[in-house]
Amino acid sequence: MDTHNHSAEHIENPDVAHETSDVSVRGILGFGIGLAVGTGVVALLLFGAFSVMVQRFNPPPAVSSSPLTRSRPVVPESGQHAIQTFPEPRLQTNYPEDLTKYREEEYRHLHSYGWVDPNAGVVHIPIEQAKELLLKQGLPVRTPGAVPPAAPPPAPAAAPSPPQLSNRARSRSGNSQRRRNRGRDKQ
Repeated sequence: MDTHNHSAEHIENPDVAHETSDVSVRGILGFGIGLAVGTGVVALLLFGAFSVMVQRFNPPPAVSSSPLTRSRPVVPESGQHAIQTFPEPRLQTNYPEDLTKYREEEYRHLHSYGWVDPNAGVVHIPIEQAKELLLKQGLPVRTPGAVPPAAPPPAPAAAPSPPQLSNRARSRSGNSQRRRNRGRDKQ
């Protein structure tokens, strides 16, 4: 039987150790600390810059002597400020309310009578009534060969023209003609 001792003691070699010339632990730690300090400095600079911009572009409201005579300043985020400041077309400021208004307007239009074009005598009718009329009367059907009244009459058929060769086709046909002529010259 094999009676060898397989412990780690006999594998240890005092000449083999950590290679200190390949990686500088001090350099890696220095870079990490420098990166953290640099990030902190940039964050402080940005915070200061934004603080200055907020103070510059949002001046404090004027203080009046009596709270009863103060007029409420127009808040820049309000819709009233947007109407006074920006020309048409404006961006939406209240999407849910705009959508609700749009749906109510469409509902009223779909369920009421009204003029589309009074000069031409075109009206719109409620959708339910339009569906019933469509079921009673059916969709209009065009007879084969009939021209719709709004369509212009068909143009007369032009006489077929001789086929036109493109520039590439002309050059190809010229090259083949030259080849044939060279073949005749050799004979």
